[in-house]
Amino acid sequence: LSMGLDTIEKACKDNPRKDPRHIIINCQVADDNLLNRLIELDVIACVQPIFLNYDLHMAEQRLGKERVKSSYNWNSMLDKGVKVSLGSDCPVELPDVLPGIYSAVTRKDLNGYPEDGWMPEQKISVYQALKGFTLGSAYESFEEKIKGSIEEGKLADPVVLSDNLYDIDPMTIKDIEVLMTFVNGELVYKK
Repeated sequence: LSMGLDTIEKACKDNPRKDPRHIIINCQVADDNLLNRLIELDVIACVQPIFLNYDLHMAEQRLGKERVKSSYNWNSMLDKGVKVSLGSDCPVELPDVLPGIYSAVTRKDLNGYPEDGWMPEQKISVYQALKGFTLGSAYESFEEKIKGSIEEGKLADPVVLSDNLYDIDPMTIKDIEVLMTFVNGELVYKK
């Protein structure tokens, strides 16, 4: 991450432009100094919460006890004011974002481990997760004026889910069914 930020900083000095929206994709290992640099350079942290499903089982072994403490620190990113977008990492992962929302909110793998969540202080709210997958992603691609929220004048790309994400046990988020999907106001999928 440090080398990527150094490169972005140099590029911005050598070729300045208004609102470049540089992105660090798979932004997973970032201590406070790196988070501060993300803010200083106005770089977006693109995070794939579904990685937690696998990574929580090997992260400490690969990163070490100290370094892992500053990894997958999504709540800290948001608290500090880092611009965050969330993604599914498709086509490496499935395009379904519900398991990613589940991972971000519960900090558990898809089998419900660990009981209290891995580094539970880094859990984010359902609202923050939805915002990251919608407005956050639209912002990173310069499309926040036409995508990312349901508002007059924006593309109508909503989904209809079997349950309200705000009213259910977060453990069941990964099991919610998509009942309908609309693209530009047109029904393209119906269960």
